[in-house]
Amino acid sequence: MKKTFLALFAPLLCFVANAQWSAPDASNTIHNTNNGFVGISNSSPFTPSTLLHLYSTTTVAEQKIQTQSDGYAQFTLQSNQKAFQFSKRPSYENDALALWYFDGTSWQSSPYMTILPGGNIGIGTKTTNGYKLAVEGTLGARQVVVNQSTWSDFVFDKSYRLIPLDSVSAFLQQYRHLPDIPSADEVRKNGIDLGRNQALLLQKIEELTLYLIQAEAENKQLKTQLKSFEERLSKLEQKQ
Repeated sequence: MKKTFLALFAPLLCFVANAQWSAPDASNTIHNTNNGFVGISNSSPFTPSTLLHLYSTTTVAEQKIQTQSDGYAQFTLQSNQKAFQFSKRPSYENDALALWYFDGTSWQSSPYMTILPGGNIGIGTKTTNGYKLAVEGTLGARQVVVNQSTWSDFVFDKSYRLIPLDSVSAFLQQYRHLPDIPSADEVRKNGIDLGRNQALLLQKIEELTLYLIQAEAENKQLKTQLKSFEERLSKLEQKQ
């Protein structure tokens, strides 16, 4: 009886002594080494090389953290009492993926980043208002490229007609902003399309250039006329 008892629990005693175990079947797909490395694989033999080693021989490998009780599924990375956590939110939070931060004392009141199921991303905000990327705060970049299908060089086409300056003046008096340029109320309500706004600003610069060229031409014509009048006046004075 004593020998039978020891025989039954010999594997357990070995497991405790060596701090090592593996899956009970021949596949050996779950394994713990003497140094504490734990591995899960679909093939054998397999020896984990990190604290937690997931390995698959299939073309597409999937590692899943899943819960069905409350709609949350979370993955936390923590060291030195600080932590980042990826959290899949429940349906009443749009099933979003959120990145949270723990500062050693408490979790931040709102996530640093939120990815919505449609692919829209919010940084510093959970509401993207339909934008692919919404940032609540200052955005810094070395370079921003906005692709435009049209540009403002049509102003230099021979068929383009400048608005007479007296009409521009009347428009300014009535609406208090340049023609084609959005008003302050429109900007407050809708924001600014950077690409379109740059094109409109360039359009106004090019129109201003044409106004100056016209004014220069008229100025030269006036100078020529004035010189002619002065010469005629001088001749008249000499006759007297």
